[in-house]
Amino acid sequence: MILRKAEVNDITAMTAVFISAVEASATHYSAMQRAALVTGTTRQSFWTDLLHREHVIAAFELGKLIGFCSFSSRGEITMLYVHP
Repeated sequence: MILRKAEVNDITAMTAVFISAVEASATHYSAMQRAALVTGTTRQSFWTDLLHREHVIAAFELGKLIGFCSFSSRGEITMLYVHP
């Protein structure tokens, strides 16, 4: 596994991992909650803002993004998603 700082060119893969993880968690989120989570994150600006505002680490396996984690400037985890 390779860990590195996420970049703008990772946004498409991050979006895919996020949506897959949210949709796979039907036992944790209702259909309405899953739709609301996914709706706001389909915009490129959401991810671009995240990359500029927080520290985002991406995890890769065999060259494919398999997960990511974002940290606030205070060190708090704000997002942590892995491909199901």
